[in-house]
Amino acid sequence: MVIGSLYIFLLFSLLVIVILGSKDKVERYIQLILITFIFIDFSIPPGALGIKLFDALTIFILPFFFISKYSRSIKISGKIKFILLLFVIILVISSINSINPKLSLLRLLQQLNYLFFFIIFTSYVSLKNNLIKIKPTIVISFLSCVIFLTFQIVFGLDFTLYSILNSNVTNQGIRYPGPFQDPQKFAQFLGMTAFLFFSISFKRKFIQKKYLYAGILVAISIISTGSRGALFGFVIGISYFIIRQTIKTKKIINVILISIIALVTVFLSENSLVFKRMDDTESDLQFRYSIWIKAYDIFLEKPITGIGTGTYQGFVEENDPDQFWKVNDEKIYYNHPESGFLLWLVEYGFFGFVIILGAIIYLVNPFYRKKMKWKNENSIFLLEAGVISWIIGFITVDSLGDKRIGVTLLILCSFLYLSKFNLTSKNLKFGHRLCRNKNLK
Repeated sequence: MVIGSLYIFLLFSLLVIVILGSKDKVERYIQLILITFIFIDFSIPPGALGIKLFDALTIFILPFFFISKYSRSIKISGKIKFILLLFVIILVISSINSINPKLSLLRLLQQLNYLFFFIIFTSYVSLKNNLIKIKPTIVISFLSCVIFLTFQIVFGLDFTLYSILNSNVTNQGIRYPGPFQDPQKFAQFLGMTAFLFFSISFKRKFIQKKYLYAGILVAISIISTGSRGALFGFVIGISYFIIRQTIKTKKIINVILISIIALVTVFLSENSLVFKRMDDTESDLQFRYSIWIKAYDIFLEKPITGIGTGTYQGFVEENDPDQFWKVNDEKIYYNHPESGFLLWLVEYGFFGFVIILGAIIYLVNPFYRKKMKWKNENSIFLLEAGVISWIIGFITVDSLGDKRIGVTLLILCSFLYLSKFNLTSKNLKFGHRLCRNKNLK
């Protein structure tokens, strides 16, 4: 069941034909990204240097987006334009001065596609009724990953999309990665998806139980990955929501608490892989700490601009060849320092790191409220909890290299941005906070 680059190229060609034949090409693009969600992280030829399916589709749709009705609803404030321009200039200079400028500039383009997707998706969802139209597609697409996990548990690890899985899959037992290559990244996806489902289950006067139960199912699936960081992030997110929620009826809270009790029960079980791996927590921390120290030393070499987007692996291979995994007697050098945030600091430099971190804080700011009259606070708190759960996992695993993680996070952030700052297509201005959003009740 291994997916080759030729199949992805054929899939890309088919999707391009479908988009070109559609009246609303931007809407079709978003639908196809979600429908083919499992495959969007795979590269089309030539191999590892090729652009991934997500990147190819996003680059293809940009011209159509700029001439569409969606782009006309966008207003970007002067401050945001300046910050984005400064960010891009810093990263371009960093890439040009890196050990592999061509590769670094390609990886930079791939990272900028996240920004393009966020703008396109947010512009689309801000229009009336589009959220209602796209919600079932999101739920079905994300649940397909859990269905894939179910088949993988039944038929074994041979049921996978990859020729080689991450070496941690068989660490002290089987850690199921689902449609992903790394179970830790899959666990982060499951954590964010659970909170997304919890969030969209909220209506102003009632709870949509089908989304609530889907969220609980996804949350329980985290256990199968054996990921301590993702499970801890999920618990932190739930705790954050319980602290902040203001709902008068306790029915929803009781259901969520029951799901937490179920998770903790499995977590403390002697048969739990997560529990077994707790014995190695101290040694794992020592191992990660040694890598973090080396990565920080690399940062000190180029603290302003960083070493260049996507060049950590090449830099390590050239300057610190002891940092590698051995898979099938082949050396695979580390492509991240066991921390997503530290990778940002090393590759983007101090200013690039601060800009990205500032954007996250801007979205997930529990103290921001001003004069906003939120009509669905609990939904907003759950979206914030979802981003927080990802942040916890991202501390020890760089997951954004997988496009599926990036798209999931950006959907969360898009919903959060529109809901928290009460924006619609009539007042959609990035960097500005305006009045009520009638589409996200």
